[in-house]
Order: sequence, then structure tokens, then C-alpha cells
Amino acid sequence: MQLLRAIGFFHGNILLFCVTTGAGIFVSPKGIAEAFLQGLFAYSGTSVLINIAGEIKNPGENIPKSLITVLPTVAVIYILVNISYLAVLTPQEIISTDAVAVTWMDKVIPSMQWVISFGISTSIVSNMCCTILSASRLFYTASQEGQLPLIFSMLNNYFSPTVAITQIIILASFLIMSSDLINLIKYSGLATWVLRGLYMIGLLKLRYQEPNLPRPYKVHLPFVLGSIAISLFLILTPMIQSPTVEYIYGFIFIFSGLLCYWLHVHLNQHYVCFDKVTCYLQLLFNVSPPEDQDDGISTEETHLEEIVL
Repeated sequence: MQLLRAIGFFHGNILLFCVTTGAGIFVSPKGIAEAFLQGLFAYSGTSVLINIAGEIKNPGENIPKSLITVLPTVAVIYILVNISYLAVLTPQEIISTDAVAVTWMDKVIPSMQWVISFGISTSIVSNMCCTILSASRLFYTASQEGQLPLIFSMLNNYFSPTVAITQIIILASFLIMSSDLINLIKYSGLATWVLRGLYMIGLLKLRYQEPNLPRPYKVHLPFVLGSIAISLFLILTPMIQSPTVEYIYGFIFIFSGLLCYWLHVHLNQHYVCFDKVTCYLQLLFNVSPPEDQDDGISTEETHLEEIVL
């Protein structure tokens, strides 16, 4: 886990700390939900394992082992870090500072401030690489299933989905234009929990409609129902208590994917101009379809290859 993600966890702990200490601050259910949205951001790196499950050896065994060992380790480290903050800094210093770790280091070992700055910079690069690796695989898999244009599942000479990675970088560049880190974490957490709730609903649907499907590992029913309940609490509580236009924009952005799905998959619309764009992008990024594409995709691949020839 990266140091940058500890920022969200720390701010979530501060809000919960006000509840437990009775510091005269009224914390509503909305405040608790937002605290958890920021705090759980620290653990969102575990989703990387799920998104790249197709590239992990023996995922049915290695993914559960990773989660069981990593989550408690990260939780203990984060708790100890927060205890050290509270032991050195006052609550007012913690709330007023822009960089808690730097302020903490300035009081403990002033000459080592560069270590914190270097660690955060390294963390940002590591976090960026992991996010791009994970998110691009979602585009890649959806394209293989025919839910996104074929170009997203094409690979370059290094077996990398270059077009999917470029798309992720473009979208992320628009998001980071906002200078408010806390709001960015909050809204990305909101989107994450919307998707996780939908994942669990889809899991229940497949469990009862397709009980014989191969499953590398089993998710027990209490975890599924608990995840759905947590998702509903984190999503609906802020919207009901203080509905703002930002939440509306967020949901419009998330569910705009339904429009793309309806046009591309449900209506199965095919336009010649899309083939020309796909061929142009193939030449621009020097990518081609992988050899192990599904039969349903290979038909479209043959059509595109004919156009290229």
C-alpha cells in the first residue's frame, strides 16, 4: 500500500476520533459516511488484485492468501502511524496542517524531512502505475467480451493494451485538475462503492441463475450481503442528508456507461466509420488483436483485418 492512501485513512480517523472523544463536535451519519469513504480509500489498493486476476498464477489460491495477509498488516501499520501522529501532535495541529507527515517529522527528526517528501513522491508514482495497470485491464476485458470497442483489447509488441492505458491516462488527467484532494478522494470512493454494490448484486444473480459456473474461490453470503449494506449506507446517506449537484454529476457520469452499453451491445450497432477509426488507431499505436480472442470477437477481427488489407 502506498503512503498517499494513508492520507484518506488519516482524515477518516480524525472525524471518527471526534465522535469517540466527545469534543463537542456533532457528527451526523453523513459525516460518518464521508469519513468511511475517505478512510476506506486507504484499502482500495486491494481491488488491483481482483482486476488483474487473469494475470495472476493460481488466482483461486493466491488472491485469498494475499487479502488475508495484506489487509491486517496494512491496518496495523496505519493504526500505529495514526497513534504516533496523535502522540506527537495536538488535534488542532493535525487539522490545521496541510501535510501531517511532514509536520510530524519536523517535530520528531527535523533533519529527515526529505525522507517523507521522497517517500510520498515514490508512493505517488507507485500508486499511479498500479492504478493504470488495474484500470486498463477493465477496458481490456470488457473489450474482449464485446462490451467496448475492439481497439481496447489490442496489444502491442510487449503484450500491453496501449489504447486502454492511453484512455485511462486521458480520463485521469481531467479528474486531477481539481485541487481539492479530499473531495476527489470522496467522490472516487463514492464511485467505487457504487460499482462494488453492483458487483455484489451481480454475484448474487449469477449464484442463483448460474450455480454451475466455474468459480476459482467462493465468497460467503454474509460478506456479499454485508458489502451491499455498506454500499447502500455510504452511497445513500450523504445524498439524502445533504443532496448536492456534485452527487448528481457523479451518478450521471457513472451511469452514462449504460448508454454506451445500450448502443454498443444491446442494439449491436455497427458503423463503417468505427472500422476506419479502429484501423487508424491500430496503425498509430502499433497494436493488433491477441491470438486467444473469443470466437465471437474473432469474426469482427477478420472483418477489420480485411479492411486493413
